[in-house]
Amino acid sequence: MREGNKGYPIWFKPPGRSMVAQVTENFNGGYRRNVSQSTVHHTLLCMGLRSRRAVRVPMMTPVHRCKRLQWAREHRNWTLEQWKKVAWSDESRFLLDHVDGRVRVCRLPGEVMARGCTGGGSVMLWAMFCWETLGPAIHVDVNLTRVTYLNIVADQVHPFMAKVFLEGSGLFQQDNVPCHTAHIVWECFEEHDEVFMVLPWPPNSPDLNPIEHLWDVLVRQVQSTAAPPLNLQDLKDLLLMFWYQTPQDPSGVL
Repeated sequence: MREGNKGYPIWFKPPGRSMVAQVTENFNGGYRRNVSQSTVHHTLLCMGLRSRRAVRVPMMTPVHRCKRLQWAREHRNWTLEQWKKVAWSDESRFLLDHVDGRVRVCRLPGEVMARGCTGGGSVMLWAMFCWETLGPAIHVDVNLTRVTYLNIVADQVHPFMAKVFLEGSGLFQQDNVPCHTAHIVWECFEEHDEVFMVLPWPPNSPDLNPIEHLWDVLVRQVQSTAAPPLNLQDLKDLLLMFWYQTPQDPSGVL
């Protein structure tokens, strides 16, 4: 606890998305002397807590940046034909109560994001695609573990790669979350290395993955629908419907 403006104790650090009104209400609920929103706002400014646009990217350490730069240098001279051999994949959570990019947070200088920032109820999809065709999209109704991801690789990835890249020249892209890099998953990849190989990927680099653009398309389509989803089942149905309505040549959408 420390003294704030006019002697009022500042006994907490407000959560990232707390607005001044919420902070004022929380403060006044625990003390006999009430303060105004302007007093709270001024005190937060004096503490260095200012309104900033919320960050929408993962945290990057110096090691991450170094690996990311190395990957970019290794692939900067790839031709379009080489990139056409890559099948991109990812999973993404979609919030039922969507918060758009205009949300602002209260944070100290140097703070980038709070760990564990989450929304409300959500739906998770996993999907993949390549230059020439759209791939499967499935609803992940449990936590994505190494076992559930292994089933995705066996049931979705392998058949898609075998069908699209007939000569075994395809490269499968995935990020480096633990369930993707588990030993049992890599054993499966090694068993099918005559069908496809795995593209090395830098850590915390979703912005390098073009599937992010398709996720954005899905979000915009859900937001613009005449009948917004009322529950998670509605949201799941809309997401899958819009995914499979995407042109089979997704390069034209990106």
